[in-house]
Amino acid sequence: AVNAIASNSVLTINDADQLELGINVLKGVTYNNDIVDIIAVSAYSAVYPLYMQSIAEIKKKPRPLLTIIDDDGYKKFHTLLHPLIISKKVPISTAIVGANISVEDYAMTWDELKECAEAGAEILSHTYSHISAEVATEMAQYEIQTDYQKMQNIMRMHGYDGSILVFAGDSSNMTKCVNACKYVYSCGIKAGTNKTNYVDTINRYGIDRWNVLPSTTDMKTLLDTLASTGTGWMVWMIHTSDTNFQSDSVT
Repeated sequence: AVNAIASNSVLTINDADQLELGINVLKGVTYNNDIVDIIAVSAYSAVYPLYMQSIAEIKKKPRPLLTIIDDDGYKKFHTLLHPLIISKKVPISTAIVGANISVEDYAMTWDELKECAEAGAEILSHTYSHISAEVATEMAQYEIQTDYQKMQNIMRMHGYDGSILVFAGDSSNMTKCVNACKYVYSCGIKAGTNKTNYVDTINRYGIDRWNVLPSTTDMKTLLDTLASTGTGWMVWMIHTSDTNFQSDSVT
């Protein structure tokens, strides 16, 4: 297997790579001449199919893609990951719960989110009231859809696209949540299914994510796996809200 990240190394970030067809791959992680491109979720629709279907026009071999999403919009995203987004120049996404922003002490404020977005973070929806499977069980589809739409409206009011939903927990396995998502969002990202996405099998409203533990060992192992396959879109689910999560988990 290819060692994408050495046990004692840090990520080495390349300049943005302008491809022949004009697609901007945001940044790349390089180790021993093996490359994994780190992209924002919104870059998927342009970059990923192009890599898989037009390889000859772009590179001699495809490069796998990695997207990192931190759930819940905790302040630790701002304190731990915001500096890394700046220093490492990689896009890391935060999926926020609308009802908590600028309300709960543990959640980021809208001003902090703006700072993160300006640094390169992608702001995603994690529903307005964190509708998990347990909560959704007691709700009708129209109530779920109303919550999703409220969240999207708030995000757009603050200047964010708001077209991508990160499902809370196992709600992505509930038909009424998926159907509600289809009415409001352009795609839906699942919780930790521990699967990598491939162009022939990807489900637009069921994009798979890996549940990544707050340890450098787990992260390096997954990167090695992704680099060794040479293809696929791996999406990580991390939680800075985890009391064990420290900034050195991702440096």
